[in-house]
Amino acid sequence: MQKNPRKQLDKYLAEGKKAVGIFPYYAPEEIVYAGGMVPFGVWGGQGPIEKAKGLFPYFLLLIGF
Repeated sequence: MQKNPRKQLDKYLAEGKKAVGIFPYYAPEEIVYAGGMVPFGVWGGQGPIEKAKGLFPYFLLLIGF
């Protein structure tokens, strides 16, 4: 899955599962599973993070991006 996370996400969705984007280390994965969904780690990318600044608290930007 690490080499192609999009492929894994597409597989989950094709199986009818719902995925929830989480920041590793801070999300209670048990709650996501209990809700019948699959936790899916959100990792930084190579592009700009301008949209992230408006969506996430500042301290997460330091850790996650």
